Amino acid sequence: MSSQKNKLNNLHLLGFFLCFITLNILVFYQLFVDEKYYRIPPKVFLNPKTLKTAIKSLSAQKIPPDISRVFFLENGGFYKNPLHPEPIINIKHDIYDNQVFTSPQNDKLAFLTKNNSLIIIKDDKPQIIKEFPENQTVQIINWGQNNNDLWLAIKQENWSIVKLTGEKIEVIKKNIVFPNTPLTKNISYIKEKIVYPDCRQTCQFMIFDINTNATQEIPALVDNNPDTRIKDLLFAFYDEKSKLIAYQRVPGDEPFKFYVVGFDKTLLQTINLDLPEKQIEFVGYYPESQEMLFVSKNSQDKNQELFAYKANKPSLKILGKIGNNQTVEAISSGGFYEVDNTLKNIFDKDFGFDLGDKKIISVL
Repeated sequence: MSSQKNKLNNLHLLGFFLCFITLNILVFYQLFVDEKYYRIPPKVFLNPKTLKTAIKSLSAQKIPPDISRVFFLENGGFYKNPLHPEPIINIKHDIYDNQVFTSPQNDKLAFLTKNNSLIIIKDDKPQIIKEFPENQTVQIINWGQNNNDLWLAIKQENWSIVKLTGEKIEVIKKNIVFPNTPLTKNISYIKEKIVYPDCRQTCQFMIFDINTNATQEIPALVDNNPDTRIKDLLFAFYDEKSKLIAYQRVPGDEPFKFYVVGFDKTLLQTINLDLPEKQIEFVGYYPESQEMLFVSKNSQDKNQELFAYKANKPSLKILGKIGNNQTVEAISSGGFYEVDNTLKNIFDKDFGFDLGDKKIISVL
């Protein structure tokens, strides 16, 4: 009696699995159509070659870079999405260094003009917020995460950090000693921290909390000896989310190297920029992957080599070669960079988009 009961249970179990497999095949079959969007005949679908193709099509596909996030200038117009241009506004001003900063909610644009004026566009209406004297160096750091504050760095004799809210300008930090430009660089919106160098006797980094006004000091390390210091540097970037600071020695200062330190005072990376018959130059940083873009120039080669290197750990990715006379420029995010008039991407070596006369200025 028990054996007959077991046999019946086994048949029930077998029936369940057969129904389950049949149902999955039917669901799987519903996913596929031919090139004319007609359902594939069952006999064709069950062919081993068709099944193999169907299963392969479900595997992870490479997603092309999202070019719709790219802002650009062309013939005095400001546009979004080079593939299908969406006009935003005509700009009658000469934008300094082709840098436009979009606010977190994309409702405001800020830029400096070549004659040192700060302009903010809101509701398609450009407004000159401030005209700075010609003897002042002005830098837009970025928008605050709150979408209201625009942070600036201004240098006359020494640097100051300034907060602009509406039309109100407030000096937050002043008397910052640093001989070079830019004072700081942050790819992302400012949430809590602004990092900048101060080189009074030796260089150190100040991590300023915009909410509490507290400041943390980080030494500008050049090796694992905490007593070793440098007196001058070029600031590359800081990443508030990943807690990274990157900088390099000034040209002519030996050894000519590039460094990355953490907010916890840990020296994470040291990259030699001057090798025998080869010079390496920092191009830009991508916060979404913590990758830095470099170009390598070899005196014995007719080409330059592009590579991406992780800021927080050893990891090298060769991107390919470009001509010796070609220029490369990193775009703010999304993995995009520009080689002459072609838009490329570090996440997709096969991607390329001819920009023509378009000038990329920002990526959301």
